[in-house]
This record gives sequence, C-alpha cells and structure tokens, in this order.
Amino acid sequence: MRGVSVCYRHRADEEPAISTTSTVCPRRHCVRDSHESSFRTHSIAAAAAFAALAWLRPAPVWWALVALTTVAVLAAELFNTALEQLADRLHPEEHPQIKVAKDCGAAAVLVFSIGAIVVAAALLLDALAR
Repeated sequence: MRGVSVCYRHRADEEPAISTTSTVCPRRHCVRDSHESSFRTHSIAAAAAFAALAWLRPAPVWWALVALTTVAVLAAELFNTALEQLADRLHPEEHPQIKVAKDCGAAAVLVFSIGAIVVAAALLLDALAR
C-alpha cells in the first residue's frame, strides 16, 4: 500500500519527514534500528511459523490461530517500543514509576509470546497425532 505518511523522528529539533514510499513507519524504527532487535527476532519467528504451516499443511483453523498470535506478538512489541520511546522522550532520567510502566510493556510482550508458543505446541501435537 503506497501513499503519503508522516513519520516523526526522535529529535525535537527535526521536522516530521514526509514519506511517499509507505504508509507504515514502524519498520523504520523497529526493524532497522539496532536497539530493537527483539522486533527482528519476533519477525524471524513469525516467518518460521508460516514456513512450518506451509510444510505441515494443517487445517485452516491453525492458519488463523497462528496468524492471530503472530500479529498479537508483533503488535505488542510495537506498543512496547512506542511506550519505551515515549517514556524516554518525556522523562530521560530513571524513575521508578516509568520503570514499572516499561516492565509492564515488556511483560505484555512476554505473555503474548508464551501464548504463541502454546499455540505452536498445540499445532505440533495435532500434526503428530495425524
């Protein structure tokens, strides 16, 4: 999907960048930035999950479950990144309440990731039972 989007940069003295290449900016900050390697790791895991689906050829309901859990994990990672970036921008010094908020965001990603692992295990058990 191509179009025009505004993608804000990290520094306050920079103007928003107008991009005509894509309407989605998260990949610029999450996939390319070296400090967001967890998004890359989750993206690789998602690709591996879909490769496993293509190899196992399960029922369509498994495709839906894997797709939903994959999207949930990636969305949680994006929200966590947004929360951390916003917190660091608004309050650069360490603060106990901001630490709690960041830890909760990371915990949400962990919970979604564990859910995805449970779905993967159930898929493998179902495939072995066939």
